Amino acid sequence: MDSLLQCAACDSHLYEPVTLSCGYTICRSCTPPLSSDATVFVCPAKQCRQKTHLFARNQPALETDSTIQHILETLSTSLDITSLLCCPQCHHMLCEPVTTQCGHTICYGCLLKLKCQGKSCIECQSPLPQYNYLKHQASVNHLLEQMVHFVYPDMQKQMISSLQIECRSPLMTTGSIILPRQRTHLSLFKSSDLYLLSKALLYSNGSLYLPVVPHMKSTSPRYGTLLEIIGVEERYSPISGKAVLLNVLGRERIKVLDSEQGKDDDGMDITVATFGQVPIHTMDDYDIVRSTACDIEMMIRQLAEQDMTVVSQQQSHRLTTHVAGLLGRQWLEDMQQQQGQLPSPAKPDSLVWWVAVALPMTVEQRYRLLCSESLQHRLHLVLSWITQLSSQWQYCRHMANQALATVFDQQPFNKMV
Repeated sequence: MDSLLQCAACDSHLYEPVTLSCGYTICRSCTPPLSSDATVFVCPAKQCRQKTHLFARNQPALETDSTIQHILETLSTSLDITSLLCCPQCHHMLCEPVTTQCGHTICYGCLLKLKCQGKSCIECQSPLPQYNYLKHQASVNHLLEQMVHFVYPDMQKQMISSLQIECRSPLMTTGSIILPRQRTHLSLFKSSDLYLLSKALLYSNGSLYLPVVPHMKSTSPRYGTLLEIIGVEERYSPISGKAVLLNVLGRERIKVLDSEQGKDDDGMDITVATFGQVPIHTMDDYDIVRSTACDIEMMIRQLAEQDMTVVSQQQSHRLTTHVAGLLGRQWLEDMQQQQGQLPSPAKPDSLVWWVAVALPMTVEQRYRLLCSESLQHRLHLVLSWITQLSSQWQYCRHMANQALATVFDQQPFNKMV
């Protein structure tokens, strides 16, 4: 055990341990001088390969790693450090422990959940780093991870495995339908929504996920989408004082296998559901799937190349400007900027969801697509909607031309001065 408690810089027994954002723990005396005008920080940890390090704003000195300090103090009189290796948030054994700038350590998944809810450090209420940093740059506390593995190797593997296969969660419903591959935002400003969010978030493989099901009256079984939390913004709400804006990405469809209503440990009314992945339909004809996908891509390209001009007269310029973004090149450019490049027919599943997000579809149409377990059927649905949309646009454009031409013919001639 003592061999683990060595400084990553001087290799001596740790004294006044400080854990850097790279995850390595050193003695306070091994920390280089910090100043507000310093432009480069050279990490003293010999094994560190990170190019950048994060420090708390306006913090004159790094805080002592409280968990490791308590371990050092406990080992001087006892060998039982079990309670010190527990997360103060979930009260389970630390899993992927991360130490923040305030010196406190919690599970990585718990840290993401706290930030997603707009909360601070549960120990000292210090602000937590930005979600984007935690998602892409945060490092585990190498020393504590080794200690957990040393003391409870089998239990740690079991903990990680259970997190990865989690499929039972409180049911969170939304007023809109979010499709797989869709990038969008969720605004949560009610206290009840924020509370439900804290219960419904799932952690797996370094990411947070939120299972959501749309408000639909006559559907059984119910279908929804597993959303990955990409970003988090904290806002002010006049209703609850705090609001959270979640930047989400639809990952895959889910199916509600069963659900039950009741009260949770806090006495709050809640619906808990068991979610399962929608099985892959194996009866699809690959040739038909590929052919239909090619037709869909071709028609989307044709919609993008359509002439969006309603009439050519100068007086119609304002109307032409208003409809230019509905379809046409600008429409395709906007959608590709929001949702990524139009997938090729070689990726029919990605293509069908991309097009479904791009098309002006009704809630019922989107949910019908979400419930369809056959890729071939989903492709045919989308193709029929594109055909209908193209026909409607041509008709509306023709009627607009006739109406505007009639109006312009009836206007008295105004001589230009």
